[in-house]
Order: sequence, then C-alpha cells, then structure tokens
Amino acid sequence: MVNLEYQLTAFLALFFILDAFGNVPIFASLLEGVDPKTAGVLIRKACLVALIVLLVFGAVGTYIFLLFGFSLDAFRIAGGILLFVLAFEMVHGQRRRSKLTDEEIKHLMEEEELSVTPLGTPLLAGPGAISTIMIYAAPAQAGSVEDALMVLVMAALAVAVSYPIVAFAPQLMKRLGKVGAAAIPKIMGLMLAAIAVQFMVNGVIGVYCSLPTASGC
Repeated sequence: MVNLEYQLTAFLALFFILDAFGNVPIFASLLEGVDPKTAGVLIRKACLVALIVLLVFGAVGTYIFLLFGFSLDAFRIAGGILLFVLAFEMVHGQRRRSKLTDEEIKHLMEEEELSVTPLGTPLLAGPGAISTIMIYAAPAQAGSVEDALMVLVMAALAVAVSYPIVAFAPQLMKRLGKVGAAAIPKIMGLMLAAIAVQFMVNGVIGVYCSLPTASGC
C-alpha cells in the first residue's frame, strides 16, 4: 500500500528544492530579449531535462549506494547538510543571480544548450534536488515497488507544478515585484531547512541504531 504521507513529503521537498519561485528572477534575466516562442521552447526543454535527471537518479539511487559502499543513513546526513546550506542561501538571498552575457546566451541558444545548462541543471535539478530524490527513492525501493514508482511520480508532479511558474517568469516578476520575488524563496528556504534537519536527525538515529552497542532503538 502506498504511504501517502511519505509521498506528500517527497513532493513538497522536491518542489521546495527545485525552487521555481527563487528561479523566477534568473529565468527572466537569462531569457531577457528572447522572443516568447523561443523562450517557451527553451523552458519546456529545461523542465524535461530536469525531470529526466530526477527520474534517472531516483531509479538508480540504490545502486549508487551499493556501488560506492555507503549507507542510506550516511547519505541522509550528507544530503541534509547540503540541503541546509542551500536553504540557508535561499533564506539569506545568496543564491546565484548572475546574468550571462549576450554572447554566451547566443552561443548557448545556437548549440541548444541553454535549456540543458544552466536552466535544466543546475538551476532546477541541481545537487540538492538529486540528493533529495535519492534519499526518498532508496527506502521506497526497499519497501515496495508502488512506493518507489510513486516517488518518481511525485518528482514529475513537482516539475509539472514548477513549469508554469518559470514559464511566466517575466510576468511574475512584474506581479510580485522585488519584495515578493525575494520573500517567497525565503519562506520556501525555511521549510526546506526543516526538511534538511529532519534528514540529518533520521540519519544520525539510523547510524546510532546500527552500532552493536546501541540501545533503545
């Protein structure tokens, strides 16, 4: 039976770490001067790239653990630290806001690379998002096929919900204004920080309970 609470938490964690609202100013800046039709194509490709990256790492996450010989609990601690750093940057408005030069944008568009990088990855599916889906997918794979598949569905849903936000980045920038565009990522960063701390707590408890001398687990 699918654990709906677990799946909802996975969706929220992935949506927060994709940080569509936080990426609105960056998408608007990178696509400034690009005709709407071309911009729409680039954003759709970027979301598709992000989805593929998440699905691949969500599907093979367990095998990566086995290949490198580290435990899920160790990855939870490391992933929690990474997510907390990203959340800290979101709350303090320190995430990347750099703008590519006109020459760089032209080159990337000619090579059809802009939708892959930086839009698809790392702006959407960056290290934090990859860590998050691996952390949620691994125990689901160990538990049931249904839960494992649902984590991938939650990843697709998170990207789908993020798509219209980044697709209408210029319009949202005008609607939200500078204050709104800055406030929403801070709120999402705070929620992500709570998820990151929970990752670390679960990881520490798991490592402790795996010790031969552990008691009370």
